[in-house]
Amino acid sequence: MFTFLKITVWLCSLVLASAAKINDISFSNLEITPLTANKQPDQGWTASFDFTIADASSIREGDDFTLSMPHVYRIKLSDSSQKTTISLRDGTEAFKCYVSQQAAYLYENTTFTCTAQTDLSSYNTIDGSMTFSLNFSNGNSKYEYELENAKFFKSGPMLVQLGDQMSDVVNFDSAAFTENVLHSGRTTGYGSFESYHLGMRCPNGYFLGGTEKIDYDNSNHNINLDCSSVQVYSSNDFNDWWFPQSYNDTNADITCFGSNLWITLDEKLDDGEMVWVNALQSLPANISTIDHALEFQYTCFDTIANTTYASQFSTTREFIVYQGQNLGTASAKST
Repeated sequence: MFTFLKITVWLCSLVLASAAKINDISFSNLEITPLTANKQPDQGWTASFDFTIADASSIREGDDFTLSMPHVYRIKLSDSSQKTTISLRDGTEAFKCYVSQQAAYLYENTTFTCTAQTDLSSYNTIDGSMTFSLNFSNGNSKYEYELENAKFFKSGPMLVQLGDQMSDVVNFDSAAFTENVLHSGRTTGYGSFESYHLGMRCPNGYFLGGTEKIDYDNSNHNINLDCSSVQVYSSNDFNDWWFPQSYNDTNADITCFGSNLWITLDEKLDDGEMVWVNALQSLPANISTIDHALEFQYTCFDTIANTTYASQFSTTREFIVYQGQNLGTASAKST
């Protein structure tokens, strides 16, 4: 038994030691384009770029390279397995690529890893291109990295980097807050959906108290709300997409059950201060739309008219889960 254990450990060590990082790789010609007419950072974008491996003679099966991308919320590929293959023109499957880490609300970086599927040492150089869908992390919660990114992104032309070798100028649209409530939502890559609702708005004055009710499954898809994830705070410090750059605690009374969230807040807020809600909910693989129903009833004081008035309204919001895009090609020169 002792001899068997020694051999097993030695073989495992040999396998682990055989895989190496591919460091002799460069990235260039980044182009970031919007997937839809909505050009806000948290919406869908496509990133296309070239890569070059100047010396492929030492690449063995299992070797890999990783592209680490700060400020990217997640990558989304078209395949349900969230994997893609880069093949050479001769048909050789050179690399299998996958999202090794979605930043989402949890991490600082999203990472994309490509692993060699065969021995590539017979090739001198490998040149290729990649395309995939992504969205950026520009805030909407008090999670550490989302809060940092809320201060990083600005509307208008902005130099955006992917990794440490390539960048592109992207012209971001700001968000118009013209309704009674502002909504945002996106899939996390971890089987969940993160949403944000900003409301309790009191133009020309301040909030005195009220209630907000949200049904996170208005279409009855049996999508549960993660009650432990609920964030209810106030702020008057927002970025260009009305996501908080700082926040204040509230003494809200919160009731959460099933897909429902009830919020009661009986306290005065400062001028311009509004209540925002962030929450996670489950997202079954077959769901392409998520419907939220919201009800508000609250009181404001108008400092210009010197009057108190009540606001009461209800609204629904449909979030559409977009499909990812990806493509990977490469050519190689033999030694």
